[in-house]
Amino acid sequence: KMNKLGTALLLLLLLVILPAGSWIYLKKGADYRKQIMKELENKTPFNVTLRTVDSTDIPFKNKCTLLSLHTDEKALQDVYRQFKEARGFQLIAENNADIFRQEYKKTNAEIDAMINNSYKQINKNQLIELQSRFNGKDFVLIDSLNQIRNTYTKSDMTKLINHIPPLLPYFD
Repeated sequence: KMNKLGTALLLLLLLVILPAGSWIYLKKGADYRKQIMKELENKTPFNVTLRTVDSTDIPFKNKCTLLSLHTDEKALQDVYRQFKEARGFQLIAENNADIFRQEYKKTNAEIDAMINNSYKQINKNQLIELQSRFNGKDFVLIDSLNQIRNTYTKSDMTKLINHIPPLLPYFD
């Protein structure tokens, strides 16, 4: 009798409780993602060609771009640390790329290649224009289709960090 009860409980666990728990867990994740996408649904074209300090055009195609409007090394380092290896992410700011060197334990040439792939130093004159355009904001999040998805202040860093992953382009 005890063996049948154990078998029945095991079957109940495997056939009902575990699938129900998995469904609830996955539903929460899907709801969370829907909420984030709802927060990001306002889109405004970003019709500006940005240039680096050496006047090279900065590409936006297949890149989720975070544009930093103010120098805050700690905030930039925190964002860079989380997304430096995310394919399709780039950070644009006025800071010299040297603030990111400590993130790597590689040769200088390897570090330069990795930083060049994910970080661009913006032309100062353009930055001044953008600071005026986005007055009171510290960051602008731009998707791979060159659409502004949201703007943020330094107090919105957690929200900003949560908004980046859904906008990263998908690569096979």
